[in-house]
Amino acid sequence: MSKMRSYGAARGLYSLLALIAWSMIGIGVFAAVTSLGSTNSYLPKTIIIAFFFASTALAIFGLFLLANIQNGRAAVDTAEYTQQMLKIARDQLAVSREALKGGMAPEMSFDTKPDLDSSTKTAGYTPPENKQIAEVHENDPEVEKGDKDGFLEYGGKMIEVKGGTYFLDGAIFTSLEKARAKIEKKR
Repeated sequence: MSKMRSYGAARGLYSLLALIAWSMIGIGVFAAVTSLGSTNSYLPKTIIIAFFFASTALAIFGLFLLANIQNGRAAVDTAEYTQQMLKIARDQLAVSREALKGGMAPEMSFDTKPDLDSSTKTAGYTPPENKQIAEVHENDPEVEKGDKDGFLEYGGKMIEVKGGTYFLDGAIFTSLEKARAKIEKKR
């Protein structure tokens, strides 16, 4: 996956500021060490001590500036990765929608759901009273084609048929055989 570069100005500014911060650290450390070595010079000791503290402060300020720059770079990286994740999520949503429209939804299941008894309820769901409930027969061609919308009972479980897609215990199946196999597997 290629890296998005929509924050080029921020990256350029952070690179320039990082160069300045490293320069401040280097100059501050060099000046502090130099001031310690000049104790035998003609300058008064108070000026040498003041120069040492100023040099040390410059180096410390450079370190804080560098830390803030790295924090800003991390924010830019986070923004770019968030853009990539959003693009992936949108692409996946489009693929899922197309699969559901075409009746080609992949089999999904939630294995963490508790296994229910063999009553006609599925995952606490009771079909509405106005829906027709039909017994599933092995050789019923209309059910196999998914022409009928409604509910089918198989092995004590209710399978909802809607537009050629089969729903069972929160899972989506593309064929009645797959839904039946799931029921058989739980027995």
